[in-house]
Amino acid sequence: MTPSEENTSDLPKVRRLEAVGFRAWPAASVHYDGSWLFRLTAGHPSRRLNSVNPLDPSDTRDLDIRLQKAAKKFSDYGRPLLVRQTPLTPPKLVAHMDEAGWTEAGRTIVMMADLATLPRDEGLDHLPSRDVGRFVDARIRVAGDDPALKPGLTEIINAIKPET
Repeated sequence: MTPSEENTSDLPKVRRLEAVGFRAWPAASVHYDGSWLFRLTAGHPSRRLNSVNPLDPSDTRDLDIRLQKAAKKFSDYGRPLLVRQTPLTPPKLVAHMDEAGWTEAGRTIVMMADLATLPRDEGLDHLPSRDVGRFVDARIRVAGDDPALKPGLTEIINAIKPET
């Protein structure tokens, strides 16, 4: 199986992984155009929070018009237009962007593991999660981010609602 066949062989699993990622890193504003999900967060520059996410490989109608509308919406938010490419992205959209000279902004690796089978170390079983300010301060220090991002990052972390 080629890498592209492997990536498209389980689209329902890819869709579930995307949904988990969207809940784990919630955007301030979410809109749909067909099956394209627009995620925008003015207070933080994260690419995952500020991107168009095509969620159906067959949704290819009006590519030019939809990309222009997306560019306007992102510009109004003060964000550059970014389209995340996953196995759910229509190949026709990828070809269209390639022909138009779009460039790659970065890559992300998604990994999965059965948590029940992972070896446990001697670390803490339960970490405190109530001190968002302390967590955000530590995250900014570790990542070397601009401290001005603290309000936006705090808003994002406070929006995360775990299922259990």
